[in-house]
Amino acid sequence: MSLSDPSTRLRSRADRAASPDFGHDIRVEPDGTVVGRFLKSRLVSVFEPILALEGGAPIGAQAQVRTFAPDGAGLAPWALFANAATAADLVRLDRLARVVHALGFYARAATDRELHLSVHPRLIDAVPEHHGVAFRRLLDAVALGATRVVIELPGIAPGDEGRIVPVAASYVRHGFGIAFRPVGRRQLERLLAHTPLDTLRFDADRLLRLGAVDATLHAAARRGIRTVIEGVRSATDIELAREAGASHVQGPVFGAPRAELDLDTPLEARVGVALSASERSAVSRLRTQWVA
Repeated sequence: MSLSDPSTRLRSRADRAASPDFGHDIRVEPDGTVVGRFLKSRLVSVFEPILALEGGAPIGAQAQVRTFAPDGAGLAPWALFANAATAADLVRLDRLARVVHALGFYARAATDRELHLSVHPRLIDAVPEHHGVAFRRLLDAVALGATRVVIELPGIAPGDEGRIVPVAASYVRHGFGIAFRPVGRRQLERLLAHTPLDTLRFDADRLLRLGAVDATLHAAARRGIRTVIEGVRSATDIELAREAGASHVQGPVFGAPRAELDLDTPLEARVGVALSASERSAVSRLRTQWVA
């Protein structure tokens, strides 16, 4: 096999990530699954597509961790990160997860598709400065430097924006997009005064309390910032997202997160997204009540 073969290229990238320069405990299984090892757990990736409401095209996916222990039982992601007792262990685990996600995603997707990766809240304080430097260096080393990666920063309390601004600015300097979950319009404006944001995220449940997000969604739209409604569980949620002015959706209505990627099927062709005329009318009436 030549290095132009996808499976060979993936293994070459994994070998580079596992080299002494980076030291990640990582391998590629015979079926092409990228596996990382942390303590006694094996890490693999699953992906949840992100779809545009206008036109329905998938733009990429959010990556999530799944783990497996020697006895076959896996830890929940939060429990796995809780096992990282020291700051050094946390940094090592977080970076390992990102490498597993990036290698697995771009082995299956075009490099212009977006990969959304979350940052663990404890990492903000565990890494005092130069956020994104190590990950950019690794992406460059494994020939993924031109990919479109969006870093999802953890939510913060109102008035605590100063903690997140230098982190976001550092990631932007190193070529990453930034996603964030604002608690309201005021926090959004405070952040935008200091750093650009590519994507805002809101849980679909908040759409039922539209007053909590309406002003923020409008502020984002005025500035051309993409808004993703996540946790979408029904066609009604999709219509509520449209009525609220969101631009993208993701969630279990499109199926559980999977290792396999489907970034070709548009939103309207996916299972569970059809809404009857009467249901659309009900959503519009509810929206009118909210606005009033």
